[in-house]
Amino acid sequence: ILDTLNEFNVYNHIHDLVVEIKDYKQNLPDSLNTISFEKLNLSTKKGSIAINNISLTPRVAKYYYANIVGHQVGWHSLQNIDISIDQLDVFKMLSEKVLHVQKIKASNGVLDIFKDKELPIPVNQRRPMLQDMIRNIDLPLKIDSIEVENFRINFSSRLSSKMPEGALDFYELEAQMTNLVNIDSAISKNAKLNIKASAKIMNKGLLTTNFDFDMGDENNPFSFDAHLTTMSATEFNSVLEALAFVSIESGTVKELSMQATGDNYYATGNMKFLYNDLKVSTINKKNLKTKGMGKVMKTFFANAFVVKKNNPGFKFFPRDGAMYYERDPQKIIIDYVTKTALSGVVSSIGARNARKDIKRIQKESKKQKDAERKALKKAERRAVPIP
Repeated sequence: ILDTLNEFNVYNHIHDLVVEIKDYKQNLPDSLNTISFEKLNLSTKKGSIAINNISLTPRVAKYYYANIVGHQVGWHSLQNIDISIDQLDVFKMLSEKVLHVQKIKASNGVLDIFKDKELPIPVNQRRPMLQDMIRNIDLPLKIDSIEVENFRINFSSRLSSKMPEGALDFYELEAQMTNLVNIDSAISKNAKLNIKASAKIMNKGLLTTNFDFDMGDENNPFSFDAHLTTMSATEFNSVLEALAFVSIESGTVKELSMQATGDNYYATGNMKFLYNDLKVSTINKKNLKTKGMGKVMKTFFANAFVVKKNNPGFKFFPRDGAMYYERDPQKIIIDYVTKTALSGVVSSIGARNARKDIKRIQKESKKQKDAERKALKKAERRAVPIP
């Protein structure tokens, strides 16, 4: 049909194409999820699409979802979202297969994410960096901005069916992504993809973040900074007790700020973490969960009782925390950023001997990773045939 419309140049003779769809519901090809919305309105003259009350609903309960798939996978429930798309040239998208949108806005949604870690991760699973995900989209696109308003995201996970869930919730999420593009000519003019976001962790401390991603470099460099306002450290116990068997008995986060840079291989940075009266204990040292956390986290959790109670301490000069984490290509970038931040927390609160061990491991790991990258590039240059 589209080829016929192109052949007879029908698009140029349509003044305004108006479409309205109500009460749509469709099972997705995976047979595990259903997408639905209350109403969709499209106007080619206005270049707008409005979708009301859109939802993605799993057809399987979260505890059975991964078992049906056969490996570790996320269960997602997305409810009651309103989406608006502005300044979309529908006919250009259909005729030239290019998507150019001025703004996409999503508001008033609730996203529940559950991960059952009892099942294994597929051995050959590889998660692309954000830049690669965008580059690999088949449709050429340029989206000036994507905005998220008044969202709530609930993360939960469990290690096995015999253990409780751990949860971390984000309230009043606001976010903006600018310059989402995979067209080479546009990237050559502006290669920076920016994301700004803010949310209340457990509806308490305000977290603000800023990310910059370089779309023009195949090593996928990125940088981020974040700031967290005061809140009780015990608010993190749900996720720490369930997933790491570590409990915070007391403590107040006064302020936390961090800056880091990373790429396909590792991330480094610095953290300033100010806190009072911090007491940490292990629930069951035999069951201590450190798999996948890296050498730095293992060093800390092996000595979880030995932490500095306050920062700043008696000398009134705050300790800085060094951040270092090697990317696990089987995990998504959110895991990469989270583990990088956690390495800074561990470095900040550890007792002096533990901090020395952590910094030594960070330095040795970075040196080894740099040597591996240098050797790989050297081997690639040798492999290039000389004309």
